[in-house]
Amino acid sequence: MTFVRNRVQGILACDFFVAVTASFRVLYVFVIMEVGTRRIAQFNVTARPTAGWTLQQFREVITGEKP
Repeated sequence: MTFVRNRVQGILACDFFVAVTASFRVLYVFVIMEVGTRRIAQFNVTARPTAGWTLQQFREVITGEKP
């Protein structure tokens, strides 16, 4: 646990989950959280997630740049 405590400010956690709309469309929600502060660093929604889209979400959090 010491390793985690010493580096907790630099650790990100992420998750995908599904949201179904009132018209039964399936949307994918991607959330990135800073573990040390438990702050939501980024979230976004798409109907068709791709590897490139997911990578871009991480880039925006790590570099602080938005397109």
